[in-house]
This record gives sequence, C-alpha cells and structure tokens, in this order.
Amino acid sequence: MREREKLIIKSAMKCFAERGYYQTSIQQIADEASMAKGSIYNYFGSKEQLLLEIFQHHYENLFLALEEMDKEQMSARECFEKQLSFIFVDASNKLDFVIMQTREQVAKVNQEIYQYVAGVRKRLFRWYTKRLLDVYGESIHPFSVDLAAMLEGMVREYMFFILVGKKTADIHDLGEFFLVRMDYLVISFKETGDSGRLKQAYIDEPQKQAGNRKQLVKKAIQQIDEIDSTAFLPEDSKKLQRSLLSLREEALKESPNDVVLSGLILYLKTFDQKYLLNKVDSIEEALQQAQLL
Repeated sequence: MREREKLIIKSAMKCFAERGYYQTSIQQIADEASMAKGSIYNYFGSKEQLLLEIFQHHYENLFLALEEMDKEQMSARECFEKQLSFIFVDASNKLDFVIMQTREQVAKVNQEIYQYVAGVRKRLFRWYTKRLLDVYGESIHPFSVDLAAMLEGMVREYMFFILVGKKTADIHDLGEFFLVRMDYLVISFKETGDSGRLKQAYIDEPQKQAGNRKQLVKKAIQQIDEIDSTAFLPEDSKKLQRSLLSLREEALKESPNDVVLSGLILYLKTFDQKYLLNKVDSIEEALQQAQLL
C-alpha cells in the first residue's frame, strides 16, 4: 500500500472516530489529510470503499503479525500469551480504529463490509479455537468452542473497558492473565465432565445470517405490505401510509440506516391498535435478524 493511501486511511479513521461515519464527508477526510478531495476518489471510489479498505488494512496486518509470531522459537503457550497481549498493544496504537467500530455499527454500512467483518470474526474464532487446542491438547476438543467463546468475550470486553473506557491496566501481560483464567475453566470442564454447549455451527452462524438477509428483508416487506391503513381514521391513515412507505424504502436500500429504521418502528408503535402492533413486532424481529437494527 502506498504512503498516500495509508495517510488517507489514517485520516479517515480519525474522522470516523471523532465525528462518526455517517457525519463525516469525503471533504473532511481530505482536509484532515491535507489533500484535494479528488485525490481521495483517485485511490478509493467511495466512502464505503474507503471504510472496507480500513477494515481490510487493519485485520490483514493483524493476522500477518500473529502468523509471524508463530515462527518464533517458543512454546505454544508462550506464543499464545504473546499474541493475546499483542492484540491489545496493537489496538492501543490504533485507537481510532477501535473507537470507530464502537461508535457506530459501521460493519452494517453495506453487505460487502458486513460479510467481510463476519468473515474476520469467523477467522478469529477459528484462530482462538486452534490456539487453545495447541496449548491444552486434544482433550479439550469437546468444549474447545465454548472456551474460544469465553476467551473472545473476555478479550472484547477488556478491550472496551481498558482502551475505549480508558481504565488503567497493564496490557502487556494480559495474555498470561487470560490463559490463567483458561486454566481454571479447562480444569472445571474436565472435573465436571461437561462437554460444552457450542459446536462448530456457532462459528458459521454470522455467515449464515449474512446469507439470509435478503429473505429476512423480504419477510419484513411482506409484513409492511399486508398492513391495511384504511382501518384507521383518515388523518391517521395518511400518516401511517407515509411511515410505512418510508420504512419500506429504507429497508430496501443497499445500506439501510439503522437509526432511521428504529425511528420509524418506534413511531409505528404509537398507533395503539393490537393488529398493527403485532405486525410491527414481526417487522422489527425480521429486521433485527437481518442485522439491520
């Protein structure tokens, strides 16, 4: 990647972290990078493409660094401890990226970005599972996915509290800290004979959800179209028709705005009629399952 591309990515992350993705314009990114607006488009065709490149740049570099550590002469446990600590050190040096992800649901900007991030999560989860098996051996295989889920949860929450929440903690020995917690969990699983609750299908779930999005949106649209606005008073009927049309149009967009969708859902719930409320609940459920809310 060329230096100007890296500068644009760094500037965009800073703007997205400070203002939010939707509130940031290409012109603001250009100003931050001290270059012409047209130069941004020369490297990235759109703001969405730039966001995708940010995700790809961050995660591919992260995976590359983790793979390089695998080549070092150390035990599986020492390597995993070092890798876990590195994830935090690396994130602390790229705080704008971390804040950008937590500030808004940017992974849902469009389907391509969502699928990429879902793929990264799947890849990371498999990496956690494999590294745990490397450290503890095949005896943990029946509950290895459960351990990976617990470890991923700890990493995610500690990342939020320490880096985003700015809580004081030494991040350089977090790898050792996490694996000591894993030691106790492994002992507990073995002593109780518990084979865990999660299997390989859990890892594949995000990808399945992405694949089902069109069907779920179609289900929501069908529910919208079935609502009979003529059953309401004339004035309410017009408001309801406009709201349903807006909801339909927003849900069918390539990159629906979750704030707009949520606002329309809340407004529809103000119509105090059981028939409508049941329909709105079904619409809301379908949009949530489609990862649009």
